[in-house]
Amino acid sequence: MGNSFALGPGGKGSNQAVACARMGADTHMISKLGQDDFANLALDTWAEAGVTPHVEQVAGSYTGAAYIFIEERTGDNAIIIGLAAAGLPPEMRRKAIFYGIVAATVLRIFFSAITYQLLSIIGLTLAGGLLLLWVAYKMWQEIRSHSQAEHSDEIDVKAAPKTIRSATTLKLVPEQYVEMHEDDARRFGVRDGQRVRLVTRRGTYEG
Repeated sequence: MGNSFALGPGGKGSNQAVACARMGADTHMISKLGQDDFANLALDTWAEAGVTPHVEQVAGSYTGAAYIFIEERTGDNAIIIGLAAAGLPPEMRRKAIFYGIVAATVLRIFFSAITYQLLSIIGLTLAGGLLLLWVAYKMWQEIRSHSQAEHSDEIDVKAAPKTIRSATTLKLVPEQYVEMHEDDARRFGVRDGQRVRLVTRRGTYEG
């Protein structure tokens, strides 16, 4: 059971807009809100921070909200949002939210039970620790090699040859593309729509 509750504004875009405005930037926020207390909270927050809102408020609709549960001892958290329920007619939302919460609770208990059983296996915790050490070592290698490969990136603007595999997978997977600043495009002689091969320390990309 919870022992406290706090209500506050949020959302990544809103948080970033507020932070920029507080640092003195001319910040605008484009959004669509309902006509409810959550909308008033957002508008008041932006007004206090100096964010210029461009908002359409929809009568009879609602403002998006999420419930964040935090475990006090461990810091574990879960975020509950109603993405599926949001697209339903108002008379069906309560039922969808109820069944969604029940399903989420059952699944959380189920997976927690599995995790408890797995952690009781002798040696599994040690294996997990060794795996984390290996991941940390690989990350350290990547960080160390970053400075060495920082100036080794190159771009090959020759037409990339097509293969049977690429011709087949193109029907299933959208074609990749490369975005670059127009100054860099002029420097490398790349034209809009031209196929290029980009070679970096992380791998080779064609698009």
